[in-house]
Amino acid sequence: NKVDRQVFVKADVDMLKLVIRNLLNNAIKFTNNGGEISTSSEVTALTGTLIIADNGIGIAEAKAVNVFTLNTESTYGTNNEKGVGLGLLLCKEFTELQHGKITLTTSSKTGTSFSLEFPLIPENLSESLEINSTCVDSQPVA
Repeated sequence: NKVDRQVFVKADVDMLKLVIRNLLNNAIKFTNNGGEISTSSEVTALTGTLIIADNGIGIAEAKAVNVFTLNTESTYGTNNEKGVGLGLLLCKEFTELQHGKITLTTSSKTGTSFSLEFPLIPENLSESLEINSTCVDSQPVA
């Protein structure tokens, strides 16, 4: 796992934790025993992106177009855990409420990857945030 822990993004800590937790739970649910789940990050001049990827069963192309909507069917994980699709809708809503973007890449052969992209906090401000741990608006991506 390759996540830069010194990247600070503009995001609500609690909402971001819920989104990440849901994406990790889904990765676990839809990856067979012995499969891989990884996290990585990418940084541009303006954004920080967290990528959560697995080599699980993937999402069928016909279903992938609706994963962030209520127009989705129930799904079953690798151990028959039921999912109703509400979690990904909430992930999208929570991400967009914070001026972020969530994207999906999936294949039945390579698994699924979700990317969470958020605006960066300017570097001079993030230095002061490292010192001031009481600031609740800003946390490292992971």
